[in-house]
Amino acid sequence: QDHEARKGLFENPCLIHILQTQWFADPHDEGVAFHLYFNPVPLPTMALVFTAIENCIDEWKDGQLKAVDFTEKAYRDKYLAHLANLKRWREHTQGKNLLARMQQRLHDEAR
Repeated sequence: QDHEARKGLFENPCLIHILQTQWFADPHDEGVAFHLYFNPVPLPTMALVFTAIENCIDEWKDGQLKAVDFTEKAYRDKYLAHLANLKRWREHTQGKNLLARMQQRLHDEAR
């Protein structure tokens, strides 16, 4: 990660941590048991992780933990916005294949 040069997009360690603990922690987790569906990490899964992170930020927005329910009603629009942004980024960077490489890297590091 290089914040000055703006390099290292999606390289925050929390992304790998969430993927590992949710889908790759043990041999019976979905990412392991259904590896064909998680290699590379699908865009909907990435959008869900980004939405979960947004929920965590919302819970701490005032500097103290205040539980915010992570429900479809509360976060559906945010999830769909993350998914749409990922799809737009894929189209915008299509020639460089950046998103596909990032999806594979996230899988490989989480696995």
